[in-house]
Amino acid sequence: MSVAAKMPMKFKCTTCNKIYMYPYTMHNMTSYPACPTCKKDGLLLGTADKRDLIKHPKTFVQTLFKQLSHTLSK
Repeated sequence: MSVAAKMPMKFKCTTCNKIYMYPYTMHNMTSYPACPTCKKDGLLLGTADKRDLIKHPKTFVQTLFKQLSHTLSK
């Protein structure tokens, strides 16, 4: 499995104009996750990359911790 596949998916909420990330898994990507602020679906922007670590460090780290904790609990 490539490193890009483990990167979180990046979404943009058009209602509140915020970027949010969601852990990438093949099993639960049947629908887009809701924005944590307004609870409406966002637009898929793709996988997060190195620039997102600089632009959105808090969101990026939170998403990676969620993904790690999920992986460790298996």
